[in-house]
Amino acid sequence: MLRTVNGTTHESYRNACLALGLLEDDNIHRRTSQEACIGQSPQQLRNLFAILLTQICPSNPTELWEEFCHEMSGDYAHQTDVTEKAAKKWLSSI
Repeated sequence: MLRTVNGTTHESYRNACLALGLLEDDNIHRRTSQEACIGQSPQQLRNLFAILLTQICPSNPTELWEEFCHEMSGDYAHQTDVTEKAAKKWLSSI
């Protein structure tokens, strides 16, 4: 009964609360992350993601991670590319 909202039975209490408007969906977290991607560094994006996880508790954190993982890990990708190129250059000089 508690999962029924306006005649629709939801699969979880959380979904019923979302339907009632008692909780926010992840769209606001998605928009926040999109806006942060414009001017923030990957480290700052990771910090924002950590705050969202620990303070806000998004309903689908995995989906949020997958959507923004490239932006949050951009500095590691660059660092890996540079390291691989340096290693190849060093190996070719031997």
